[in-house]
Amino acid sequence: MGEENKQFESLVELLKTKITEDGVTRVVQERLDTARKGLEEKRRRFLRSKVLYKVISDISMDPSCPMQTEIADNLTLAELSGCIDLGSTEGGHANSPGDRITTLALESDDIQRPPTSLQLQKVLKQSIEERLFDQNKALYLIVSQDNGTTELKASLLHPHLLRLHDKISGIVSSAKDSEKEMTILNSSLDEALRKQTNILTKMEAGLDVLINKHYKGSKLESTSVQVQYMRAKCETLRLKIKSLLMEVINTTYNKESVK
Repeated sequence: MGEENKQFESLVELLKTKITEDGVTRVVQERLDTARKGLEEKRRRFLRSKVLYKVISDISMDPSCPMQTEIADNLTLAELSGCIDLGSTEGGHANSPGDRITTLALESDDIQRPPTSLQLQKVLKQSIEERLFDQNKALYLIVSQDNGTTELKASLLHPHLLRLHDKISGIVSSAKDSEKEMTILNSSLDEALRKQTNILTKMEAGLDVLINKHYKGSKLESTSVQVQYMRAKCETLRLKIKSLLMEVINTTYNKESVK
């Protein structure tokens, strides 16, 4: 028996080296971690590109921008270049990747994009920085709820904006912890309510049996008999007291005492 326990313990230790607590092999877990990291990096690049595209789109529609027309033209050409390639058809076998599908059979080289001037790059960079600063400043004021930083210069406000990511991460983490705590509390409350409901159900069933089988119909009869008995007993006591009273009066006021 002891030898079997040792073999079982060694087998468990071997499984711990091969399998994680979630029941996934170490190799698969490493692949999952790598895939998650790659997906997170792609998500960040996508969000960064989406924010940048939104900002440039806003700048291209801003009449106050000194080079609005040039920015709008370049943005349109870039959008067209990205809309040409629609993918490819599935090939018949592994060596045939399939036919490439494009919009109106155009190629990316068919759209000529003029070189971006240094002045355009400078204006675009400055406009992007200003808009991102204003948006981050507004977000910082919402998160910090500090009205004293509203009139700060950009150079003084910049360190606060650099720490904005950590502050938001802390708020998100705190919100997740609060959500987990609320989930646990709700589960405990539901369990307590379930137990109380079961107890009340049992009490209701017991009271129903007590009323229908032992109280209902018999209580009225016993109460009526008890009332009649108590009435007769009270009447007897009244007569006894009256008899004693008459005896006391007769003894006190006899013929001799009256004379």
